[in-house]
Amino acid sequence: MTEATEQQHPLPSTSSRGPHKAFLSLTERDGTVPEPEIAAVFSELAPITDPSFMFGEWTGGSFENDHPSHAQLKSLNWAGKTFRSEDDVDPMVVYDAEGKRTWLEMMGNARLREVKLFGKSSISMVYDKHPIIDQFRYVTDDLVAGAMDMKPSMNGRVYYFYLKRNSPKKL
Repeated sequence: MTEATEQQHPLPSTSSRGPHKAFLSLTERDGTVPEPEIAAVFSELAPITDPSFMFGEWTGGSFENDHPSHAQLKSLNWAGKTFRSEDDVDPMVVYDAEGKRTWLEMMGNARLREVKLFGKSSISMVYDKHPIIDQFRYVTDDLVAGAMDMKPSMNGRVYYFYLKRNSPKKL
C-alpha cells in the first residue's frame, strides 16, 4: 500500500447529490432498497487506504431487500464487527440473549488487507475460515459502506451493508 495513492479520509462531496449523501440517504430509507441502486452508489464512494481507520467497534446495518444474507443476519441478531488491529478482527459480532455484543465463534476471525474489488482498491476484511471478503468504502468518519463478496457467490450477487462507528472518531 502506498501513501501516495488516494487520500485516507476524503471530504464528503459538496454536491447535494454526491455519493456520500446518496449513501446516507439509502441508509435512512424505509422499505426495500434495490441492490443495483446500492451498487451504483457504492462504486462511486472513495476507498479507505489506512487500516487503522477501521479500528474499534462498529454496529452493522443491513438494507431491506431479498438478498439471503439480509435475512440470515437478522436471524442471528447481527450487532456488527470489532477491529482491534490489522490481524485481529471479529468479523461477526451478534447480540446474545442479554443484549450484549458477543463474537460469533463459528465465523472465526479475520484480518484487514487492501483488496481490489470492482476496479477499486480499498481496505477489506478477509475471513480466516471462510471464502468471504468484505470491502469497505468511506462515507463519513463514523460510517462506512461494505460489500461482501463470497464464494460460491449467490448467483453473482454481492451483499451490501454499512457499519456505524460506536464511539465517534475524534478529530
